[in-house]
Amino acid sequence: MERRSSAERFVHFGGSIVSNVESSHGVEISGGSTGGLIEPISDDTNASLTIRAKNDAPLVLGNSSNARVTLLGSTVLMGSSGIAQFSNSTISIGTTMAGAMTIGNSSFIVTIAGSGITLGAVGSTGSFAGSRFTFATPVLISTRALVGGAATSAMGLIQRYAIDFTPPVLAAAEAAWQTYTVTGLSTQSAVFISPHLAFSSQYVWSSPRCSTADQLSVLWTNQLGSSIGTGESTNQWRVVQFAFA
Repeated sequence: MERRSSAERFVHFGGSIVSNVESSHGVEISGGSTGGLIEPISDDTNASLTIRAKNDAPLVLGNSSNARVTLLGSTVLMGSSGIAQFSNSTISIGTTMAGAMTIGNSSFIVTIAGSGITLGAVGSTGSFAGSRFTFATPVLISTRALVGGAATSAMGLIQRYAIDFTPPVLAAAEAAWQTYTVTGLSTQSAVFISPHLAFSSQYVWSSPRCSTADQLSVLWTNQLGSSIGTGESTNQWRVVQFAFA
């Protein structure tokens, strides 16, 4: 070992260090070719190991130079009360393709506040089990996310758009379809629209739909016995798309 020293302040052992051998449980510090090891020793089949700081002082595992800190276990618990805080600009929870992830339960209020939040990897399954969830930053639900139950009823995308339009010129009692380019609009979706500004109440617009990809269709109807639409100002559709998974 390179760190051997003959200085008086160093103590060296050729093998493991075992503490508390006269008790029912102790600790062994050992090592080998793959790294150092701290583990409990006991006559019992199973023995726990507690590592703690003194009183209110922080407990630190690793430092900024460590490439990765891994917590291995079928269940990892982080405190019976209080707050678990992850100080990083990006937080990833769940990385395996087949793993399942649950955050909270019906008794918890779960708050997620981060500049970048990734829940699981593509192909993994994530679930929220809290009674209420608060997202402190805008949340993007990507095309691979599912909202709802079974795949036959779930939504795979929620997206908003802002599209400029001008009310059309219509003859007396005329009804006509108008189309607008909306890049990203899917034929497998439900579409909801609302005008940003008011316009003539003689218009009736209805039946927003997407029968061709990237295209919004709206049915306009003139309720008057004379033509309308000349001189109408430019307006804007506020469009919300709920795409099926």
